[in-house]
Amino acid sequence: VIKFFLDKYIVFKKASLKLKETSQEFLKYFGFAILT
Repeated sequence: VIKFFLDKYIVFKKASLKLKETSQEFLKYFGFAILT
């Protein structure tokens, strides 16, 4: 059971990290679009 939760946790962490990176890239492009 613990391994199952650990796997889920790792997958969740990776997903949230990727989401953060994606949103940061999106904000960069968005800010650039506003500036120009």
